[in-house]
Amino acid sequence: MTRFIRGLDEDCVLVLGLKGFDGAINRFYWMCKLREKGVLYRRHRRNGMLYYYPLRDLRDRDITAILAEWGMEHIKSSGCRLCPIFVMFPSWRRKDPETWARSVAFARKLGVDCDILHQTELEVYVEEARE
Repeated sequence: MTRFIRGLDEDCVLVLGLKGFDGAINRFYWMCKLREKGVLYRRHRRNGMLYYYPLRDLRDRDITAILAEWGMEHIKSSGCRLCPIFVMFPSWRRKDPETWARSVAFARKLGVDCDILHQTELEVYVEEARE
């Protein structure tokens, strides 16, 4: 995976831990499309970024087996608790506002540049009102 990504002429590649057999129907559809093409990546039409899915064909039991080989079978998934990808899709703010807020904060720390991050945070106004 590392060799593949370094061999690309890309400024940014989003590596996602999504599996083709995870629950969402849209995710299943995209993973099937990638499988049909025989690739592990796709270019997102809206933002032009390259998305890479190294776990495309794996199931939970496969991940568990790989972790067990390294003595890490008790590792639990953290999900998308901090994933900065949420900032790319403002509609996700309504679906999961708490995770979206964590994502925005984490994206800011990483220096991710996105339109939504250029908004002034509410805390700035609260501080000004106190003064």
